[in-house]
Amino acid sequence: MHLKRYTDLSLRVLLYLGSYQGAEAVTVPHLVEHLGCSYNHLNKVMAFLRHQGWVTATRGRKGGFFIAPEALKVGLGTLIETIEGECSLINCDKPACPFKEKGCPLIGPLAQARRSFYDTLNQKTLGQALSQPTQKP
Repeated sequence: MHLKRYTDLSLRVLLYLGSYQGAEAVTVPHLVEHLGCSYNHLNKVMAFLRHQGWVTATRGRKGGFFIAPEALKVGLGTLIETIEGECSLINCDKPACPFKEKGCPLIGPLAQARRSFYDTLNQKTLGQALSQPTQKP
């Protein structure tokens, strides 16, 4: 399974903000500099994360973003599944697959593998992942 760049950046933002718990607010320019992403792409990610309630923001001179305490309780699989959205692992439309009408023998096993992927990730919450970093791959 391959995650979208949007999902990758969203997870990096959550991890970065989670590592700053209780500290001062983190600004968009700060995140752009430290995460090496575009300003526009980051703004879209931040709007989505705020909409989900995983990130809070304050306005003003000392304003910026914070991780929402609720986000630390969410399973990693749930985070990724929400960010990725509902999508199939294969595209049966382009090019048109001859098995689409007859019943594809891959749909069931791929759906099961996708569910297993998220279930495995849900064994840790975002907060647990931050408190127990793992080795480099």
